Amino acid sequence: MIERVELENGVRFILPPIGFIGGLGCFSVIWNAMMTLFTAFYIWGIVSGFAANHILVIVVGTVFWLIGIGSLNATVQVGRNRAEIEATPSGIRIEQSNEEPKSAHIPSHEIKAIRTQFRIHDVAIRESWLEIQRKDAESINLFKERKFNDVKRIASELRDVLGVGSE
Repeated sequence: MIERVELENGVRFILPPIGFIGGLGCFSVIWNAMMTLFTAFYIWGIVSGFAANHILVIVVGTVFWLIGIGSLNATVQVGRNRAEIEATPSGIRIEQSNEEPKSAHIPSHEIKAIRTQFRIHDVAIRESWLEIQRKDAESINLFKERKFNDVKRIASELRDVLGVGSE
C-alpha cells in the first residue's frame, strides 16, 4: 500500500517494496524447479552409468542454471525496490533504494509535464510508468514495476502540487 503523507506545502508518497513479482517470479520458480528435476535425473544417470557425453550436458546445464538463477535474482532485486517521492511548489525530490540508492531533485521551473505512460500487450496494460518531462526534453521514467492506477494517482497529485500539466 502506497503511503501518502501530507506536508505543509506539498505531498510525499512512500512506496514500499512490492515483494515477489508475479510473472517473472513464477517463471523463475518453475524454471529452477524443472532444472532441479533435470539435474537430479542426470546425476542419477551418471551414477547408474546411463549418461554419456558429460561435458556437453554440463555446459548446457550450466547455461540453463544461470538463466534460472539470474531470473530469480532479478525478481528479488525488483521486489526489494523502495521509493519516496516528495512534491512541493519548489520541485520534486525522488529517492529510490535498491542495490544502488539513487536520489534526485528536480526544480519545478525545469518541469514541463508529468504524465502516466503505458504499453498494452494483447488486451491488458502490461507496463506502466510515471514520466517526468523536463523542459530540456530529457524525461525521467519511474516506477515501472508499480500498478497503473497507483502511478496514475501519484502523477495526478504531483501535477496538482506543482501546477503543471500532462502535455
